[in-house]
Amino acid sequence: MAQSKGANGYRRVKFTFKTPGLYHYYDNTMAKWDKATTRVAANKSVPNFPLAMDGVIWVQGPISNLPSGGTNRIPDGHDDFVNEFLAINQGGTVSWHNFDTDPHFLAEVPDLPAPFNPAEIGINRIAGTDDVPGGDTVTLIFNTPGLYYYYCPNHAKIDAAHHRAEAFKAASEFPIPMEGFVLVVGK
Repeated sequence: MAQSKGANGYRRVKFTFKTPGLYHYYDNTMAKWDKATTRVAANKSVPNFPLAMDGVIWVQGPISNLPSGGTNRIPDGHDDFVNEFLAINQGGTVSWHNFDTDPHFLAEVPDLPAPFNPAEIGINRIAGTDDVPGGDTVTLIFNTPGLYYYYCPNHAKIDAAHHRAEAFKAASEFPIPMEGFVLVVGK
């Protein structure tokens, strides 16, 4: 990693990525890592609160030993997905199980350029334990490679200027949005 100052006085960092995969980063002066939720939470004083200054870098290329499927869950009493990132092989499945009392949804974040959300995943309701004893499970098959960015429209909205999910203030994990990523790697 190399650091330098740009002409405008801002610090620049240069890093060479040699291994394909997903790299999650954040600015620790504008946000903090929440160990309880394993998510980045924006500091209240930042200009775009509750949006955190974080991002994902996807280094494309072959990734070995990926599973053909994965599972994510929504814990009881939390408006959150346990795993923010899942990576699977093309043609694999991901199942989401809702252990919470209220319903949650999976919907893709709109208006992102390819290779983000390269196939429509629809709006999928996952009933909670109030409707289905033990909770409901939704399983999706991912036949098209790419990076899928999804959120729960019951507990977050999309900031159209930044194409990011933004938690509703009433969501239990506010300011952390109920969002996630599935990386589907081609054969």
